[in-house]
Amino acid sequence: MAGIIQIYNSIPRLKRVVTNKIISPVSGANPADAGPVKLPNTRGNLIIVGTSGDNSFSWTLEVNGGHGRFPTDFTQNFFFQIGSNVNCTVITLQTNKLEITTPAGDSGGRKYILQFKPLQSVPPTVQQITGNIIGNNTLTINVTYCLIVNT
Repeated sequence: MAGIIQIYNSIPRLKRVVTNKIISPVSGANPADAGPVKLPNTRGNLIIVGTSGDNSFSWTLEVNGGHGRFPTDFTQNFFFQIGSNVNCTVITLQTNKLEITTPAGDSGGRKYILQFKPLQSVPPTVQQITGNIIGNNTLTINVTYCLIVNT
């Protein structure tokens, strides 16, 4: 019984982890301008920050999802946390698909598509879809998520 009591007395800690994906240009063109680019495969409550390399403009939003054990679980889907957006407008195009629009301060404004997959083995993707390309600059996507760590 001492082992069972030991488990119940442990207090888990939350650890914040930041993943960093720098999408660098190839031959003068940024891959995010041409098509979807894979991001780190993370689940849970995510804080996503995008930064354009040409003008250092940053936008932020939060999503929650990727929970559940089976692809048919509704909690596998990702949902935008209304009111969490900073320096951008977010529209839910369909389940697991967000359109992020940045203001004119981001080189005249850009639109990004953030696509999540409810399958845990498939990472989310980002794509820049406006004519105002990122070009020969970087796009940095930081994703912050929480892990439960036993003490």
